[in-house]
Amino acid sequence: MTEEMQNTDLQQNTEGQVSEANVQAESIQTNDVPKGEQPVQAPEVSPEKIDRLAHMKDFDFKDKNGYVWHYKLQYPGLMKHQEIYDEARGDNGQISYAKLHELYLRDVVVEPYDLTTDDFNTRPGFFELMDAVDTFLAERSNL
Repeated sequence: MTEEMQNTDLQQNTEGQVSEANVQAESIQTNDVPKGEQPVQAPEVSPEKIDRLAHMKDFDFKDKNGYVWHYKLQYPGLMKHQEIYDEARGDNGQISYAKLHELYLRDVVVEPYDLTTDDFNTRPGFFELMDAVDTFLAERSNL
């Protein structure tokens, strides 16, 4: 076969493949959408936006006398959240709850400001507050 004949055969194959693909594309379109109707456009998908820092939570503890102790919790951000656990971990790899709770009071409980564990010597609800902080941090980090 001469070079000219090979080029002609190649052009015919290429043209045949293209026209066959067009026929397949047209048949796909006509099979999916009934005549006279417009095809439904898929909604544009965009990435989910998360604002973990925008949320604060109120926690109220009611003591035996009926007095309500009010606390406001604020998410410190993912990095600070991780640093809290790193800082509370001792040399042996175990979490020091005394240190963890101090960090919770310092970095998560924003009202009343500047609370310490020692403040709860005269204030009830310490462990309930710490449980509320644990739950709050878990909810905000799992968004």
